Amino acid sequence: MNGRWMLGLLTLLPVAANAATVMDSAPSLIGAALRCTDLDRSIKYYTTGLGMVVARTIDAGEVTNVFLTFAGKVGQPGLLIFVNRAPGAPPTVDHGNTSSRVMFRMPDVAAAAAHLSAAGYPTGEIRNHGGVKVLNLKDPDGYVLELTEIPRDEIKAGPRS
Repeated sequence: MNGRWMLGLLTLLPVAANAATVMDSAPSLIGAALRCTDLDRSIKYYTTGLGMVVARTIDAGEVTNVFLTFAGKVGQPGLLIFVNRAPGAPPTVDHGNTSSRVMFRMPDVAAAAAHLSAAGYPTGEIRNHGGVKVLNLKDPDGYVLELTEIPRDEIKAGPRS
């Protein structure tokens, strides 16, 4: 990857900071980055299907980066999707034999599934794991997404021991 791509990625960093607050100097997660094959199709999936919004688009020559967040979630991690149009760039995404996934905490997994379905996207079965509702699905490029609904009392109580 060339330096212009990295420069474009670094310019996304201020999106994750609240303008009224000085960024904490401690390490933190910005988000995940996923290469896509059709940027418009992926933007539509994440915005129309999952309700995310485009926070910033950076065209860095052969690579276009789009940083997505949930509305009103300034300072929270987001999702970077990007397309690489460089000569010789692989045309498809190869997931190999990994079992990786991108996890989203949702306030209501059933409502998210209904919204995705109404937008024309396939969903699977919502599973219950000890009170935590989980829905696994795939985005247009085959990335596994996990929508997770954690009971409110567990969010307030903090991590399990």
